[in-house]
Amino acid sequence: MNKFRFVFKAFALVVFAFATTSLVQAQATRTWVSGVGDDANPCSRTAPCKTFAGAISKTATGGEIDALDPGGFGTLTITKAITVDGGTGQGWASILASGGINGININSAGSKVTLRNLSINGAGTQIGAHGISATAVGVLNVENCVIFGFNNEGLLVALGSGANVNVRNCTFRNNGAAGGGVGAGMRATTTDATFGVGHTVYVTVVDTSSDNNTEGFRMESNVRATISNSTALNNTLNGFDCFPGTASSDLNLESCISSNNKQWGVFAGNTGAFVGTIRISNVTVTNNSVQGLNPAGGSILSYNNNKVQGNGPAGTTNGSPTGPAPQS
Repeated sequence: MNKFRFVFKAFALVVFAFATTSLVQAQATRTWVSGVGDDANPCSRTAPCKTFAGAISKTATGGEIDALDPGGFGTLTITKAITVDGGTGQGWASILASGGINGININSAGSKVTLRNLSINGAGTQIGAHGISATAVGVLNVENCVIFGFNNEGLLVALGSGANVNVRNCTFRNNGAAGGGVGAGMRATTTDATFGVGHTVYVTVVDTSSDNNTEGFRMESNVRATISNSTALNNTLNGFDCFPGTASSDLNLESCISSNNKQWGVFAGNTGAFVGTIRISNVTVTNNSVQGLNPAGGSILSYNNNKVQGNGPAGTTNGSPTGPAPQS
C-alpha cells in the first residue's frame, strides 16, 4: 500500500512538472492581437488573439503585446512586467471602457510597464472610471497615448511606495465629472511619506497636453515631478496643481502653457507642515479666470523669464511668485 502511494505521488509530481513546463513554454515573448483574431488562438502573428486580456496570459513576463491592425481590444489588468503597443502603421489600438470600470489596471509592484500608441476612451459620456489606474508599479512608461472621456482621472498613479513614471507625447482631455469634482487629466500621489528612492514617486512629463479636464496636472503627497513643453488649457479648475497632502511635493515647470483654466493657472498648496513647491521657467500663464499664480500656503519660485499676464476678471489678477528660484 505504501509503495502504491509512493508511486502515485511520484506520478502526480511528474504530471505537475510537465504541466507547469508546458504552461511556461506556451508563453511567448511577443504576442499579437487583431480585430479579426480569436482568444482561443496562440496569439502568434499568423493566429492572433482578439483582446489584450486574452493575449496577456499567453505573453511571458517582460514580453510585448502588439496590435496587427486597428481594433477595439478591450480593457486590461496588468499584474506583471509587460509592454502593450497599439502600433501606428494602420491605426492605433483602442480600448473602450464604460460602465464604471478602468481602461487599464496596473497592479504589479516593482515591474516595468510600458503602454504605447493606445486610444483609451471612457465612452464619451464619462461613465468609465479611469483611463489608466496604477496602484503598484516600479517603472511606468506611457507614450503616444490619447485618454479621454473618463469620469475621474485620465491617468491616476496612486501608489503605496515609490516609482518612476514617464509620460511622453500624450493627450488627456474631457476627463472628470461634469461641472467639477475629481478628475485631473493626470494625477500622481503616494501614501508613502518617506522621501527618497523606493518611497517617492518621480514623474517626468514631456510634450503632453491636459485640456478640458476638471484639472490639468495634479501632483501630491511625496511626488517629485518635472513637466516640460506641455499645456494645461480650458480645465474646469486649475492648470498645474502641486498639493502636498500627507507629504511635501515638488513640481518643476519648463516651457509650459497654462491658459483659459476656470480657476487658477498655477497653484501650490499646503497642509500644515507640508507644502507644495513649484518652480517655473519659460512658462506662460494667461487668461485664467480667477488668478494666474496662487501660492496658497505653498511656494511658487520664478526664474524671472515667465509671462504671467491677463489673468482674472479684469486681466489684472496675475498673482506673484513667493520668490526667485535659486540659481546655480
